[in-house]
Amino acid sequence: MSAFVVVLERRGAGVPQALMNRLASRLVTHGPDGTGLHVGPGIGIAHALLRTDLDSPAAAGPHDAGAGVMFAADLRFDARDDLIARLDARAALARGAPLDDPALLAAAWRTWKGSCVDELHGDFSFALWDAAVRTLFCARDPFGVHPLYFSDLDDCFICSNVLAAVRAHPSVSGELRTGAIADFLRHGFNADVSTTSFEAVQRLPPGHTLEVSASARGVTARAWWRFPVPEPIRYRRAEGYTEHFRAVLGEAVRDRTRTPRSTILLSGGLDSATVAATARRVAPQLPLVAYTTSYAEILSDDEPRLAQAVAGRLGIRHVVLDAGIGVPFAQVDSRAFDTPEPTDDYHLDHWTSLFACLRSDGSVALDGEDGDALLAPPGLLTMFRSLPPSEVASALICYVVSHRRLPHTGLWLRRRFREWIRPPRHGMPEWVRPSAARLASDPSVP
Repeated sequence: MSAFVVVLERRGAGVPQALMNRLASRLVTHGPDGTGLHVGPGIGIAHALLRTDLDSPAAAGPHDAGAGVMFAADLRFDARDDLIARLDARAALARGAPLDDPALLAAAWRTWKGSCVDELHGDFSFALWDAAVRTLFCARDPFGVHPLYFSDLDDCFICSNVLAAVRAHPSVSGELRTGAIADFLRHGFNADVSTTSFEAVQRLPPGHTLEVSASARGVTARAWWRFPVPEPIRYRRAEGYTEHFRAVLGEAVRDRTRTPRSTILLSGGLDSATVAATARRVAPQLPLVAYTTSYAEILSDDEPRLAQAVAGRLGIRHVVLDAGIGVPFAQVDSRAFDTPEPTDDYHLDHWTSLFACLRSDGSVALDGEDGDALLAPPGLLTMFRSLPPSEVASALICYVVSHRRLPHTGLWLRRRFREWIRPPRHGMPEWVRPSAARLASDPSVP
């Protein structure tokens, strides 16, 4: 991902160049394709570029949107043709102007200002400085694919999509947030999406914007996106649903393969195989390399053979990486475990090695993740809430006839009965101090 850091000075003084250079040094590993720096009255912006696709900008930011507006961002827009058409309809794009993602964001801001996020689709986080009103506007994509961290202090405000860059500011305390650490000990992660493991650093939740004024401390956060409840899609023929899904998946994969070359994590299952086949369909000329991890030394593993069959059928070069014995935390003192926040992934060293291999064959890696959850059929309760009763009854009869069993009702009766017979254990491990456990997002302690 491209990386950026912004410092807003509230005391009227300028942001020291040496400080911005120090913070920018934390971005280089995330953006190796060039760096840029802007220091103006009360504002400092640094950007490090990672070129991932054919629409990446030619040079690193910060980017100038005109009228005193500067911004830095990590962007990957979906449905670009639709966005370009809507901007063209408003004469927001100059003839012959570049159409990289930063140029589209600049045009969207000029056209819609803060409500531009409602017009954007894709993965993004950005920080935009409007010198005319001395306000910083930040935003994060609906699913939180790209992070955004910030620290709101008396004399300044710092934000970045790299946690280490915020923490590198000398005024940001390194004190741990007890509740976040307690969450990690219980769940393996911080369950509060608005905080980090550090008391002085917060995280902008997914689908939120943030406005910060240079004249006063405090931030204004707003949720700009909620998961929609779409109208049911109906086709006369069953094949219509398959064709619709195939078209939507094709568009999603096409949006993610605007790149000179790419890789894919390929298993022997349906999810990654479907993504690989779709990539071949929508981007037949794309050089694509498939990677599969083999665990043959510790278990009976058929994945490499099945993945090889898929790759061979699609004409994709296939690489098998041996995970070996995989001793947990074998390299706990290596750089692989130097993570911004605590992690319970004891094979992080293997993932680090895998990602290094992926990087050698492309800047974008495709994967298929949890299609079962995405495509799981709705329960009867959900169907009754969204469909006419006659249609639900017809679907129920068809299901029973074809599957010879009742469908999922959505009531979870069996699970509730099991929990009534044997209540699940909740709460913190006994060795966590009660004073710390009470600060967790879901303490479940007396």
